[in-house]
Amino acid sequence: NVNTPVDIFKIMELSVEDNFVYKRIDAERKARENCRNEEVTLQEIYGYYPRERNEYSDKELEIELDAIVPNIQMMEVYHRCVADGKRIFITTDMYWPTVAIKKLLKKVGVDKYEKLYLSSEEQKTKRTGTLFKEILEEQNIRAEELIHIGDHPQSDYKVPRNIGIAAIQIPRRLKSLQFREKTEGLQNNYLNSLIKNTYAGDKDRYYEFGYSQFGKLLWGYSRWIHQKAVEKEIDELFFFARDGWKTPSAAA
Repeated sequence: NVNTPVDIFKIMELSVEDNFVYKRIDAERKARENCRNEEVTLQEIYGYYPRERNEYSDKELEIELDAIVPNIQMMEVYHRCVADGKRIFITTDMYWPTVAIKKLLKKVGVDKYEKLYLSSEEQKTKRTGTLFKEILEEQNIRAEELIHIGDHPQSDYKVPRNIGIAAIQIPRRLKSLQFREKTEGLQNNYLNSLIKNTYAGDKDRYYEFGYSQFGKLLWGYSRWIHQKAVEKEIDELFFFARDGWKTPSAAA
């Protein structure tokens, strides 16, 4: 539920230290430049924070997991594969540790697969094709027997096809739903991403308007009320509503 991966670092910056975003990006750049393997690890990235290494890496994983939502359309494909008894392998180019990826998958309901092939663990990547070749060799299957589904045009589509693997590229966002404010910011990016990631896309235009526009209007109004309450040091707020129905006490 973020517009770009850097937004995760911006959220972290709110609670750790000033200028964290720049430092985090620079730390990963240095880690990749000095890495002798195909993939870096999160611990290697935070090796440039010797005192805060464990605290910061745990914090990043916590925020990432909190922002993760499943791709609705891909979950339908996944459940169909499970129902049809397909052999399922999860592959990803990521510097996270295995335990964190498995926790992520479990959170979104993906727990029926034979093996997770993780670049930081295997030290092989999809972008170079070595991770695909390891799957074929270890599972003793031919390239034409494997179908790879992913959203990256290079790593998930062109690379596996060059090896002979059937590949399907899916769009990262199936529908562009966005509400613009006068000032763009982290909160706005987060909310827009939440809307895009959770909208099913099979509703009528009235539902779509309510979901993508009116809902955010109510969110903005509630935020304004909260800000004013804080400014005026109001401790209690009371909400009165009239829905048009008579309650038993009112009828009496």
